[in-house]
Amino acid sequence: MLYGIAFSFVNGLTQTSQYQYSIHGLNISYEFSLLLLAISRLGQWITTWFIGRWSDQALRLTMMISQFIVAVGLFCLGVANANFYYVPIYLGWICWSGYAGLNVGIPKYLHRLSIENGARTATFSMYYAVGGIAFSVSLILSGAVLDFLSFSFDLKNVAFYGIPLFALILIVGAFLRALLVPLLGFAVRTKDDKNERR
Repeated sequence: MLYGIAFSFVNGLTQTSQYQYSIHGLNISYEFSLLLLAISRLGQWITTWFIGRWSDQALRLTMMISQFIVAVGLFCLGVANANFYYVPIYLGWICWSGYAGLNVGIPKYLHRLSIENGARTATFSMYYAVGGIAFSVSLILSGAVLDFLSFSFDLKNVAFYGIPLFALILIVGAFLRALLVPLLGFAVRTKDDKNERR
């Protein structure tokens, strides 16, 4: 549950900046954004079968690597700039194909977290409910803060040590996502250890 809340919260924090920076900071057209989304979804579709087979053998490792790849994707978007964005943008969205590993692994993860057969439905429902709430809260908070700052500053021109504000948020978000890798590994390993002791 802690991983689900943290992952959803970080996603919400970076969601606004992700699209604001892509459209206004990098001047990417909506058509190109849709193309990138299609590439990412195609990558997930291509890799899902292989990731599913791999996760049957190494669920924890599959999810940890997928989580790290997703974090790298956000970092790639953060380091892109208006003069050089094609390569990092393509790399970022290709890395987001790593969501396939989480989309496959999380249901298995929740299955292992179920205390007993009758609790599985409740576990799945609770995980997605608290994750959805965490995402919604962080999305509203980040949007409200950026809106508040926009009254005093032109956010497109705000930078820290030469790094645009939106890019900095994405880079920090990437590191926060990377920090979830050991948390995810610990959670799955802990449950595996309990199962082994039984």
